[in-house]
Amino acid sequence: PPGIQESAALRVPGQGNLDPDPAAPPGDLIVVINTEKDSRFERRGEHLYRDIAIQIP
Repeated sequence: PPGIQESAALRVPGQGNLDPDPAAPPGDLIVVINTEKDSRFERRGEHLYRDIAIQIP
């Protein structure tokens, strides 16, 4: 999601592993966000910025 922070965890209910007991519901899937730095972008708070040159006729 926009603005998500490094190491944030997202829970996706019912999309995890199945229980050995077939009557039990599946577990929740936990997704942990890991980001990589990219020299083309700058993060300011929850926003990403990029400077680009444009031509105006």
